[in-house]
Amino acid sequence: MGVSGNGFGLAITSQTYSGLPPSSTNSEETTTFSSSSTNTQSISNNNFNSYTKPYNGINPQLGSLLFNGRIPAEIRNQIFREALTEYANTAKRSDQSSNKYAYGLYIPFSRPDYDCPLAIATNLLLTCRIVHHEVSHLPISINEHRLWFGDAPSMHKDLRSYIGRMSAKQRLLINTIKLYKTQFYLETTWAKPLMLYGMDNIKSVTITIGRRGWRRWEGDFPLAIDPRRGPISNLEMTNLWQRLEREKEGAADEDKRVGFKARSWGLEFQRFKRLEEIVIEFETVEYQIDQLREIVKQAQDWVFPTHTSVKNKVFKAEDGVETEKWMGPKGFVARTRQNYDNGDVREGEPVVLLRKRWRIVDGDAPIFEA
Repeated sequence: MGVSGNGFGLAITSQTYSGLPPSSTNSEETTTFSSSSTNTQSISNNNFNSYTKPYNGINPQLGSLLFNGRIPAEIRNQIFREALTEYANTAKRSDQSSNKYAYGLYIPFSRPDYDCPLAIATNLLLTCRIVHHEVSHLPISINEHRLWFGDAPSMHKDLRSYIGRMSAKQRLLINTIKLYKTQFYLETTWAKPLMLYGMDNIKSVTITIGRRGWRRWEGDFPLAIDPRRGPISNLEMTNLWQRLEREKEGAADEDKRVGFKARSWGLEFQRFKRLEEIVIEFETVEYQIDQLREIVKQAQDWVFPTHTSVKNKVFKAEDGVETEKWMGPKGFVARTRQNYDNGDVREGEPVVLLRKRWRIVDGDAPIFEA
């Protein structure tokens, strides 16, 4: 990625962003940000009329078309956003012979949109003080941050070594986070560790349950999950669905309606003060797709509580389901009813991902069970 000699007075070259302050000298460390940039927060609040008034003694750079008024501020902002949006660092795609970078067809976390490290070209921050003042927050605020709990890239950093190295101010800039969770981690107080690092201001949370993230996935056990409970078996989940059907038919007593039990994982979303969107990605191998579709069908009726400071609002599911499908990694042990006994290793197993989104709407607080 490079821009030079373009009349903008900038020279942008490829450089990875480590999650440290822009002044950090540790610029070659690759992190596991997401390449998506869904947050559309404008940076106009941080702009100033630099071509007519200096800001705290900063050189207004009147010789640059970006700051002398020839290029509108809106276009300048978009240029900066594009320059600091994460990109796929294909130069470091997996080398299978040395496995130096653990990406590629043989790795369980590999996906069509994630087969190499991701990077941010941060040399833009080094051009001058006025540019640094305007855009130093962008690498953190506009890009999605990924944390892995389970199958993870070798260069993945855990919560403490990644978020823990940011300043309190930098953590407040994080808007979007994606958590690759196993059911074991999800069905606990999964958001509490994030609160310890002051990350209750996040606006969008995505949770991905990978194909190897389901409980007892190795033994071909039926899929089972429900946010109103902690760990749950397929039989318990089915009984819960039957109770819900009786409620819809008006056959259930008012005091026996299905609700959230204490410490159920769906209650964790109410820890986030500014949360606007919840995304849950359910992933499995193709032969279990009917089970997964039934779970996602039930998920349409899942209602999540908001933070206690947000009154008369809840998270309700949007209509529709986003679907992705790809061939799974070679070497993936496809435990199916047909080959479970001999543990056959196939060239690849079709993988399906179903994605649901929840947004804040008017509504009464969800029901809670004793």
